[in-house]
Amino acid sequence: MDFLGFSSEDLEKLNSQGSKKKSEEFTPKICPIPDLTSYSDSVRAKYMQIREQEILRLKARHYNQNRSLTANDKNLNSQLPRVQKFIKKLKAVSDENREELLKELAELNLKKFISEVAHSLSENKMQIKDLPIVVDIACCLHQQYPEFQKVFESYLKKQHKDGEIVRKRNILRLIVEMLCFGLWSDLAGFFKVTRDYANPSSQDLSNNLMLISTVFKLRSEELLGFPPTSELVLQKSKESISFTKAKALSDSESNQLSKILKDFYVVALNFVEDLQKKYRNVEERNQRIKKELSIIDDARITEGNILRNELGKAREAIISLSDVLNESTPVFEEDILMNVPEEIKDFNPMELFESEEDKDFYLKLMNIEEAKEVVKEQKDSFEVFKKRLIQCTAKDLADQLADEFLKIANKQNRKSLIGCLCNYSKHVQQLPFFARVICTIGQVLKEVPNKITSKLESEYHQLQDQADPTSVEIRIRNLRFLGEFMKFQIIQPLNMLNCFEKCLSNFSGESIIISCHLLNSCGKYLCRHPWSSERMNLMINRMMRLKEKKHLSPETEHLIEEAVFTCRPKERLRKKKQISQLYEFIKYGFTILNTSNVQETIRNLLSCPIPESEVYLAKAVFKSVRRGKISNLPNISKVLAGLKTNIHFYSSIVFIVDLLCEDILTELKLNDFRKSQYRILMIKFYGELHCYNIIDCNMIFKMLFTLLNLSTDTFRVKLIWALLDTVKDLLSGPQYKAMLKPFLNEFRGYILSKPGISIELEFLVMDLLEMFRSQKVKPDSLQPAKIVINEDNEAKKNSSSSGTSSEEENFDEEFNRIIEEESNAARVIEAVREKEIPTIFADGGNGGFRVLIKKAGKVQMRQIQLPESDPLIKFSEERSKTQAAEREKLSRVVVDLHQRRMLEDNK
Repeated sequence: MDFLGFSSEDLEKLNSQGSKKKSEEFTPKICPIPDLTSYSDSVRAKYMQIREQEILRLKARHYNQNRSLTANDKNLNSQLPRVQKFIKKLKAVSDENREELLKELAELNLKKFISEVAHSLSENKMQIKDLPIVVDIACCLHQQYPEFQKVFESYLKKQHKDGEIVRKRNILRLIVEMLCFGLWSDLAGFFKVTRDYANPSSQDLSNNLMLISTVFKLRSEELLGFPPTSELVLQKSKESISFTKAKALSDSESNQLSKILKDFYVVALNFVEDLQKKYRNVEERNQRIKKELSIIDDARITEGNILRNELGKAREAIISLSDVLNESTPVFEEDILMNVPEEIKDFNPMELFESEEDKDFYLKLMNIEEAKEVVKEQKDSFEVFKKRLIQCTAKDLADQLADEFLKIANKQNRKSLIGCLCNYSKHVQQLPFFARVICTIGQVLKEVPNKITSKLESEYHQLQDQADPTSVEIRIRNLRFLGEFMKFQIIQPLNMLNCFEKCLSNFSGESIIISCHLLNSCGKYLCRHPWSSERMNLMINRMMRLKEKKHLSPETEHLIEEAVFTCRPKERLRKKKQISQLYEFIKYGFTILNTSNVQETIRNLLSCPIPESEVYLAKAVFKSVRRGKISNLPNISKVLAGLKTNIHFYSSIVFIVDLLCEDILTELKLNDFRKSQYRILMIKFYGELHCYNIIDCNMIFKMLFTLLNLSTDTFRVKLIWALLDTVKDLLSGPQYKAMLKPFLNEFRGYILSKPGISIELEFLVMDLLEMFRSQKVKPDSLQPAKIVINEDNEAKKNSSSSGTSSEEENFDEEFNRIIEEESNAARVIEAVREKEIPTIFADGGNGGFRVLIKKAGKVQMRQIQLPESDPLIKFSEERSKTQAAEREKLSRVVVDLHQRRMLEDNK
């Protein structure tokens, strides 16, 4: 044939062209092209692309069903090494070797190797991007070798039966594609598998839901006969053009498949609702534990994360399935994390940063969506990009590098970029710029920041568990990098809180340094963020408690305090509350109150409105009493007495008296020794109110009887003395003797009921009795006092008609007689009680003493004998004589004073 001018290669090309012409003879019937003038260029281009793909599918389906092409075995190569090499390549089908595989398929004779070819092709990974290539190869094999279809189907069924859930999903995708191209003949088996996955009693509804939604999403119109809801929405908004695709199933088969999927949709919807309730309960439990303990174990956190991920995937799957079946989009309840106060829902991310420079750096990324079209145009520039990236120290350069990377962002370069940034380097100060580059790229290539953050986080937790001191710098670098990604809102604050919690669980050594670096890098952000502020503050408090508990070096303590101060500065001065001007006016009047301006203060207070000033007046009065002096109590009482004359202020005065009585009675119940001075101050103020005729004498005596009780507490004696000392000038008159008599009897019994009182209280009792011209010597027996009290009570019942004068005389005589009798007995008892312990023994001339000695940590007592000539014996005798003389002198003075007053009373 060479003399005709044709070589063997030219003849092969002519033969292939002839076969192509035969294959192009079939023209599928599709809808005509509508008027496209009202649509944009991108919409028209998308429509023409879909139309062309549908034409190619219908042609391939026609040839697969008719098998018009046959292989010429004589002109094909059947060498075993080449065939084996081709079969091996079928396991790694991709877009890069598509043309090479189709060319070799046309050149090789595979009639004797159909089983091996089908088995190798069935073991392909079958990723979604490689499915069209696998279908093209299967179409060519089916058209040349009719027996290939059944063999390939059998291998796919076996792979589906033995594979994992991901493998099953990929094989089902391929089966759906083959069904649309006319390569699958076992429709009964396909429906059976679909029913098995849609079975409501299945143990793995979550995975089945995701599998069915992804399998039927791409070819729903060819299988069910109607487009998805999302496509109809796009057509209404003129973002897509209506195009009817040819069905791959008959009407009865489509209805059968639609019924299976709709029944499963109802079951799946109930499953998602139950899953959401379960997740809500787990999150509520975890949040309650965090608030109470500020720490939660990893098992509970892992359980919540698993449920959250499962719920998110199930929601996406059910929404996708509703779109395929033209059902209304399900509306789910908000997650528990969204049930927050309105101020958190309306939180502005701008508030997380203080300076405008930080806000612009972290929250305003360059928009590079338009650069997505030129991703694969330029290559072989990654090394140059890498060198410039390491030197990146400016925001504009980071944006420029992100734009440049998208032009060389093939799969290998993306992988190299992730490895470059995840590997340890000393460029810690450039981490914010690295993070900005990645986040800007993530607007187009979303998998890049996700892979980097997941790799950094997993590496940190792994190294933290190993606790290797040599990996401290790597862990610090990873934490700082993750903190920058959190500021760019790529990861949640929960991830950083978990890292911080891991450091606190082993708060020693390098964990302290790592936790301090975490606080320095992103602690302020976590304290400001509404989702993490509460838990972050609890964890910082826990860190400070651990610092106090452990014995750390001064350098380490300073490092911790500096880190805590960085993220949580000392509290500023609290803003003063908005105090009413009326209250300020009333308070100022009592602040400057003195003897000279009492009348002026009364006039000013009378000008205040009522009842608005009632609460303010009471508050100002008590504040002035607490912070003022006892000498100023009469002035305050004068002001209140002046206000009482005005009928409008009468209720305010009653309100103040009620508050005062309530305060006194409350303090009696609490009996707090720390408020002793305050209690005396309040009881004196109560007495001053009686002195200025604000309260009557009945209230005074009621308060006096209230202060009397039979407990061991003796402080009430001081309160009684303080009250009587305040009102002594008023109660000393004869008109009050009838009311004073029963109280003095009760008070006498109250004093005698105490097992032992101090000298200070004895003097107070003597002053009190002297105040009302009564006996001032404390008796030693309770029985006479009880007799007097009983007689007094009987006299009250039987003396309704008797006069008050005879009662007073009988009372004075009886009281004086009892006091004299018991005072004599008290002197004898007091002499016995105050007798000195003998220091000189009668049987010899030596004095006996006991000495305390501490030996071997124990206190021991030893008896020693001293002669009478010893200085210690002489000093003891002189001291005893001196004390006896002083007591005798004091007794004579007291007796003389008592007799003199008795004479004055008799006169």
